[in-house]
Amino acid sequence: MPWRPIDPSVPTRLAVAATVALTLTACHHLNAPPQVARFVVSSTPLDVGVTPRPLCVGVDPADREGVWWWEPGTSGCSNRPDGRRVAHADRATVVGENAGAYNVSFRIPVAQDPDSVAADLLDVKLVLQNEQLRSVASGARVATLRRTDMSIPDSSASQKKKKR
Repeated sequence: MPWRPIDPSVPTRLAVAATVALTLTACHHLNAPPQVARFVVSSTPLDVGVTPRPLCVGVDPADREGVWWWEPGTSGCSNRPDGRRVAHADRATVVGENAGAYNVSFRIPVAQDPDSVAADLLDVKLVLQNEQLRSVASGARVATLRRTDMSIPDSSASQKKKKR
């Protein structure tokens, strides 16, 4: 086969093809759909009517058992006390009703005096509607926020961010 000089347009075509491929890949990544903020959480602690201290509550309206609760941290419901966790609620139910309302119920443990005969679990009943969470027992209402997850940071993580 006789020797032929390389066509100068071949490397140029390869470079253009590689640039187009990289650009399309980058644009596809940038146009990826954002995570859905499916969790609805109380923006401030809610007096649920059955505990002496208010609680923070998160609800996944698409999950019939999607309820979590935690004690408020130094910044209210945006964080939680060190060493405490966000708890998936015991016997949680989320039931959609008319007009976009959801009946939310769950049980929470309570600290008991050793001589007490009272129940060690208390029933909490809430209504989620119109971007508000309302306690059936106390009538208290709080606004809600949307989150993509239920990873609520502890108070020390929030304090570290403020110091920076």
